Amino acid sequence: MKPTIFWDFDGTLAWCDHIWSNSILKAIRRVNPGTPITLEEIRALNNSAYPWSTPQEPWGILTPQNWWGRLADSFEELLRHLGETRSNARAASVLIRETILDPSQYHLYGDTVYALQESLKRGYQNILLSNNYPELEEILGALGLRDYFSALAVSALAGFEKPRRELFDYAKELASNPQHCIMVGDSIPADIQGGNAAGMFTILVHQGQCPEAARCCQTLAEIFSSPQGLPFLPAEQD
Repeated sequence: MKPTIFWDFDGTLAWCDHIWSNSILKAIRRVNPGTPITLEEIRALNNSAYPWSTPQEPWGILTPQNWWGRLADSFEELLRHLGETRSNARAASVLIRETILDPSQYHLYGDTVYALQESLKRGYQNILLSNNYPELEEILGALGLRDYFSALAVSALAGFEKPRRELFDYAKELASNPQHCIMVGDSIPADIQGGNAAGMFTILVHQGQCPEAARCCQTLAEIFSSPQGLPFLPAEQD
């Protein structure tokens, strides 16, 4: 069985400019061009609307429509709190999905493709392991990344969020339960603490140093160029 690298998506393989808060702002400006609401006001309140904000309370497996519907209710409440009318808030809340699913909102790091290619070249299999919306596979396809992954473990489809062990176990099952697992991500609670608890070798990227991670790399390319090398080299499995 091939050793496996499990990759986070947002902040690890791709970055975006406060995509959720900016999408809320764009939506309300479409509905009410004169709204006084600012990005800073949205960001101050927009930290608990998502299933990954409270992973201890799993949403369970929902249809994409129901998953987005629950978020739309939270977005409507946020906009109402910031002074928008009920009709404006409701109209804007259902437009946010469209912006979130626009591939142009996402930008790959300069070494993303290199890292995924290098992983395969060295004999690992790649599995995506992400707290994200149901349609993430479509975004990966639009960004040219889908073919680098054997499978996708997406929280909205699994019913659990990182750092819950259930999502890591689900991802391992998709990978055919490899003996050796590496978790690469940018979130200490979700990727590093969650990966450690799941028995994975953890690598923190883009975030500086962290004693909880087995390794810390400023770039994705550094994962493969560091003198430390990578653990669980496929050759060791022979």
